[in-house]
Amino acid sequence: MTSNRFLTYPALVFLFLFCSGCGKQQSPATPHEQHTVGAAVDSVQIRSVDFYSAALQRTAHYLLTLPPEYDTKPASRFPVLFLLHGMDGRPADWIEKGHLASLASSHHMVLVMPDGADSYYTNSVFRSKDRYEDLITLDLVNDVEKYFRVLQKSEARGIAGISMGGYGAVKIAMRRPDRYGFAAGLSAPLDVTRWPFAPSRLGQSIRLLRVFGLPGGQARRSNDVFLLVQQMQTAPFIYLTCGTSEGLLGANRSFDALLTRQRLTHEYREAPGVHSWDSWDRMFPSMLTAAEEHLAKPQ
Repeated sequence: MTSNRFLTYPALVFLFLFCSGCGKQQSPATPHEQHTVGAAVDSVQIRSVDFYSAALQRTAHYLLTLPPEYDTKPASRFPVLFLLHGMDGRPADWIEKGHLASLASSHHMVLVMPDGADSYYTNSVFRSKDRYEDLITLDLVNDVEKYFRVLQKSEARGIAGISMGGYGAVKIAMRRPDRYGFAAGLSAPLDVTRWPFAPSRLGQSIRLLRVFGLPGGQARRSNDVFLLVQQMQTAPFIYLTCGTSEGLLGANRSFDALLTRQRLTHEYREAPGVHSWDSWDRMFPSMLTAAEEHLAKPQ
């Protein structure tokens, strides 16, 4: 009789990791296509953009808002803030749930909302075509700077996110501090690379394995913000906020303490709230104000 002892639980997990992307059809390459989404909101235009990403080897997508004076001051260039959505999210969440278009009317920035899937904005260990950190830091920046009037320097470039996107924003700023002048994490799972495999949270655990590889591995260490910050002498201004009823509160407090010990400039806030859009909606105005204060002014 043939034994099934080799079909162990870990073996099935790894089989899924390697094969989950197999056989998928790639979308046709789109160099750059954009169109305006609906009517302007408080004089803020919303654009939808599809473009080819070399990092993903397929078409990628983002939404973008242009400040009210974008058309009336055609010689001006503006700072840009990249906004990263959370797990199971999409770029439109910022508009539909976060009311970003209305908020943007009082700020003089271009806001860019890419589609990051469930990638943790990290180059995947197991999927060679899921290089989402490269998408955000290289392809996306290049496309925005080519087709829109934004200032092309690190002190005019910020990155922020909620939940998974908050981790991605802080991690990217730690790994590539020369490219950003501001980074913000709202309710960010900053210790996510240290989470153990949990059968009770199978879907989440498989996603973490797919992105970061095995616990204790090199990819986990190189994307661990607690380790990254200990190696830094200077960093972009970091803005962190977390709800006092969130399970992520302890990790955010620990990271705040570490930033303080490293003498890196940052701001940390806590407010009543849980891990939800109701809380993030209340956090956005202060975060946007901080971003505008720490980024270069329009020129």
